[in-house]
Amino acid sequence: MLEADLLIFTTPNYCMMPSAPMKAFLDLFFTYWLVHRPHAEMFRKRAVVISTASGAGAGKAAKLVADNLANWGVPKISRYGLSVNAINWEMTPEKKKVKIRKDMGNLAKKLSKNKPVRVGIKTRVMFWFCGGMQKANWGASVSEKEYWKSKGWLDGKKPWK
Repeated sequence: MLEADLLIFTTPNYCMMPSAPMKAFLDLFFTYWLVHRPHAEMFRKRAVVISTASGAGAGKAAKLVADNLANWGVPKISRYGLSVNAINWEMTPEKKKVKIRKDMGNLAKKLSKNKPVRVGIKTRVMFWFCGGMQKANWGASVSEKEYWKSKGWLDGKKPWK
């Protein structure tokens, strides 16, 4: 993940949430969160989160995954959540298939423009806030504060420069 330019996450919707395997995967990377030990590489990435559902909730599942990525410092995240009204691709109505193909084509064009990723105000504020927590010893551990300090982030250096 640290070497990729684009992260793509997909998950079906289970009870208005991402699947259990996706949730478990995200939980394994809790240390990537800004409040813990964020990786400078994440501040230069784009991500796409795609979720489908046979009924409602695909957007909510995609949002939860996207929120995790934002907490990793990923500044550019696209989401796509769609109710397909079917349990598999073969049963998906043709009209929905046409929409999905068109939407995915548009998303691919958008992502292929290869513009430099800029860190927005939300990520900057979150980073500043988490740095303040580390300075005030409100972080989870001394080793996390040392990590931030070793990166120069407690002295004003930013991972996106």
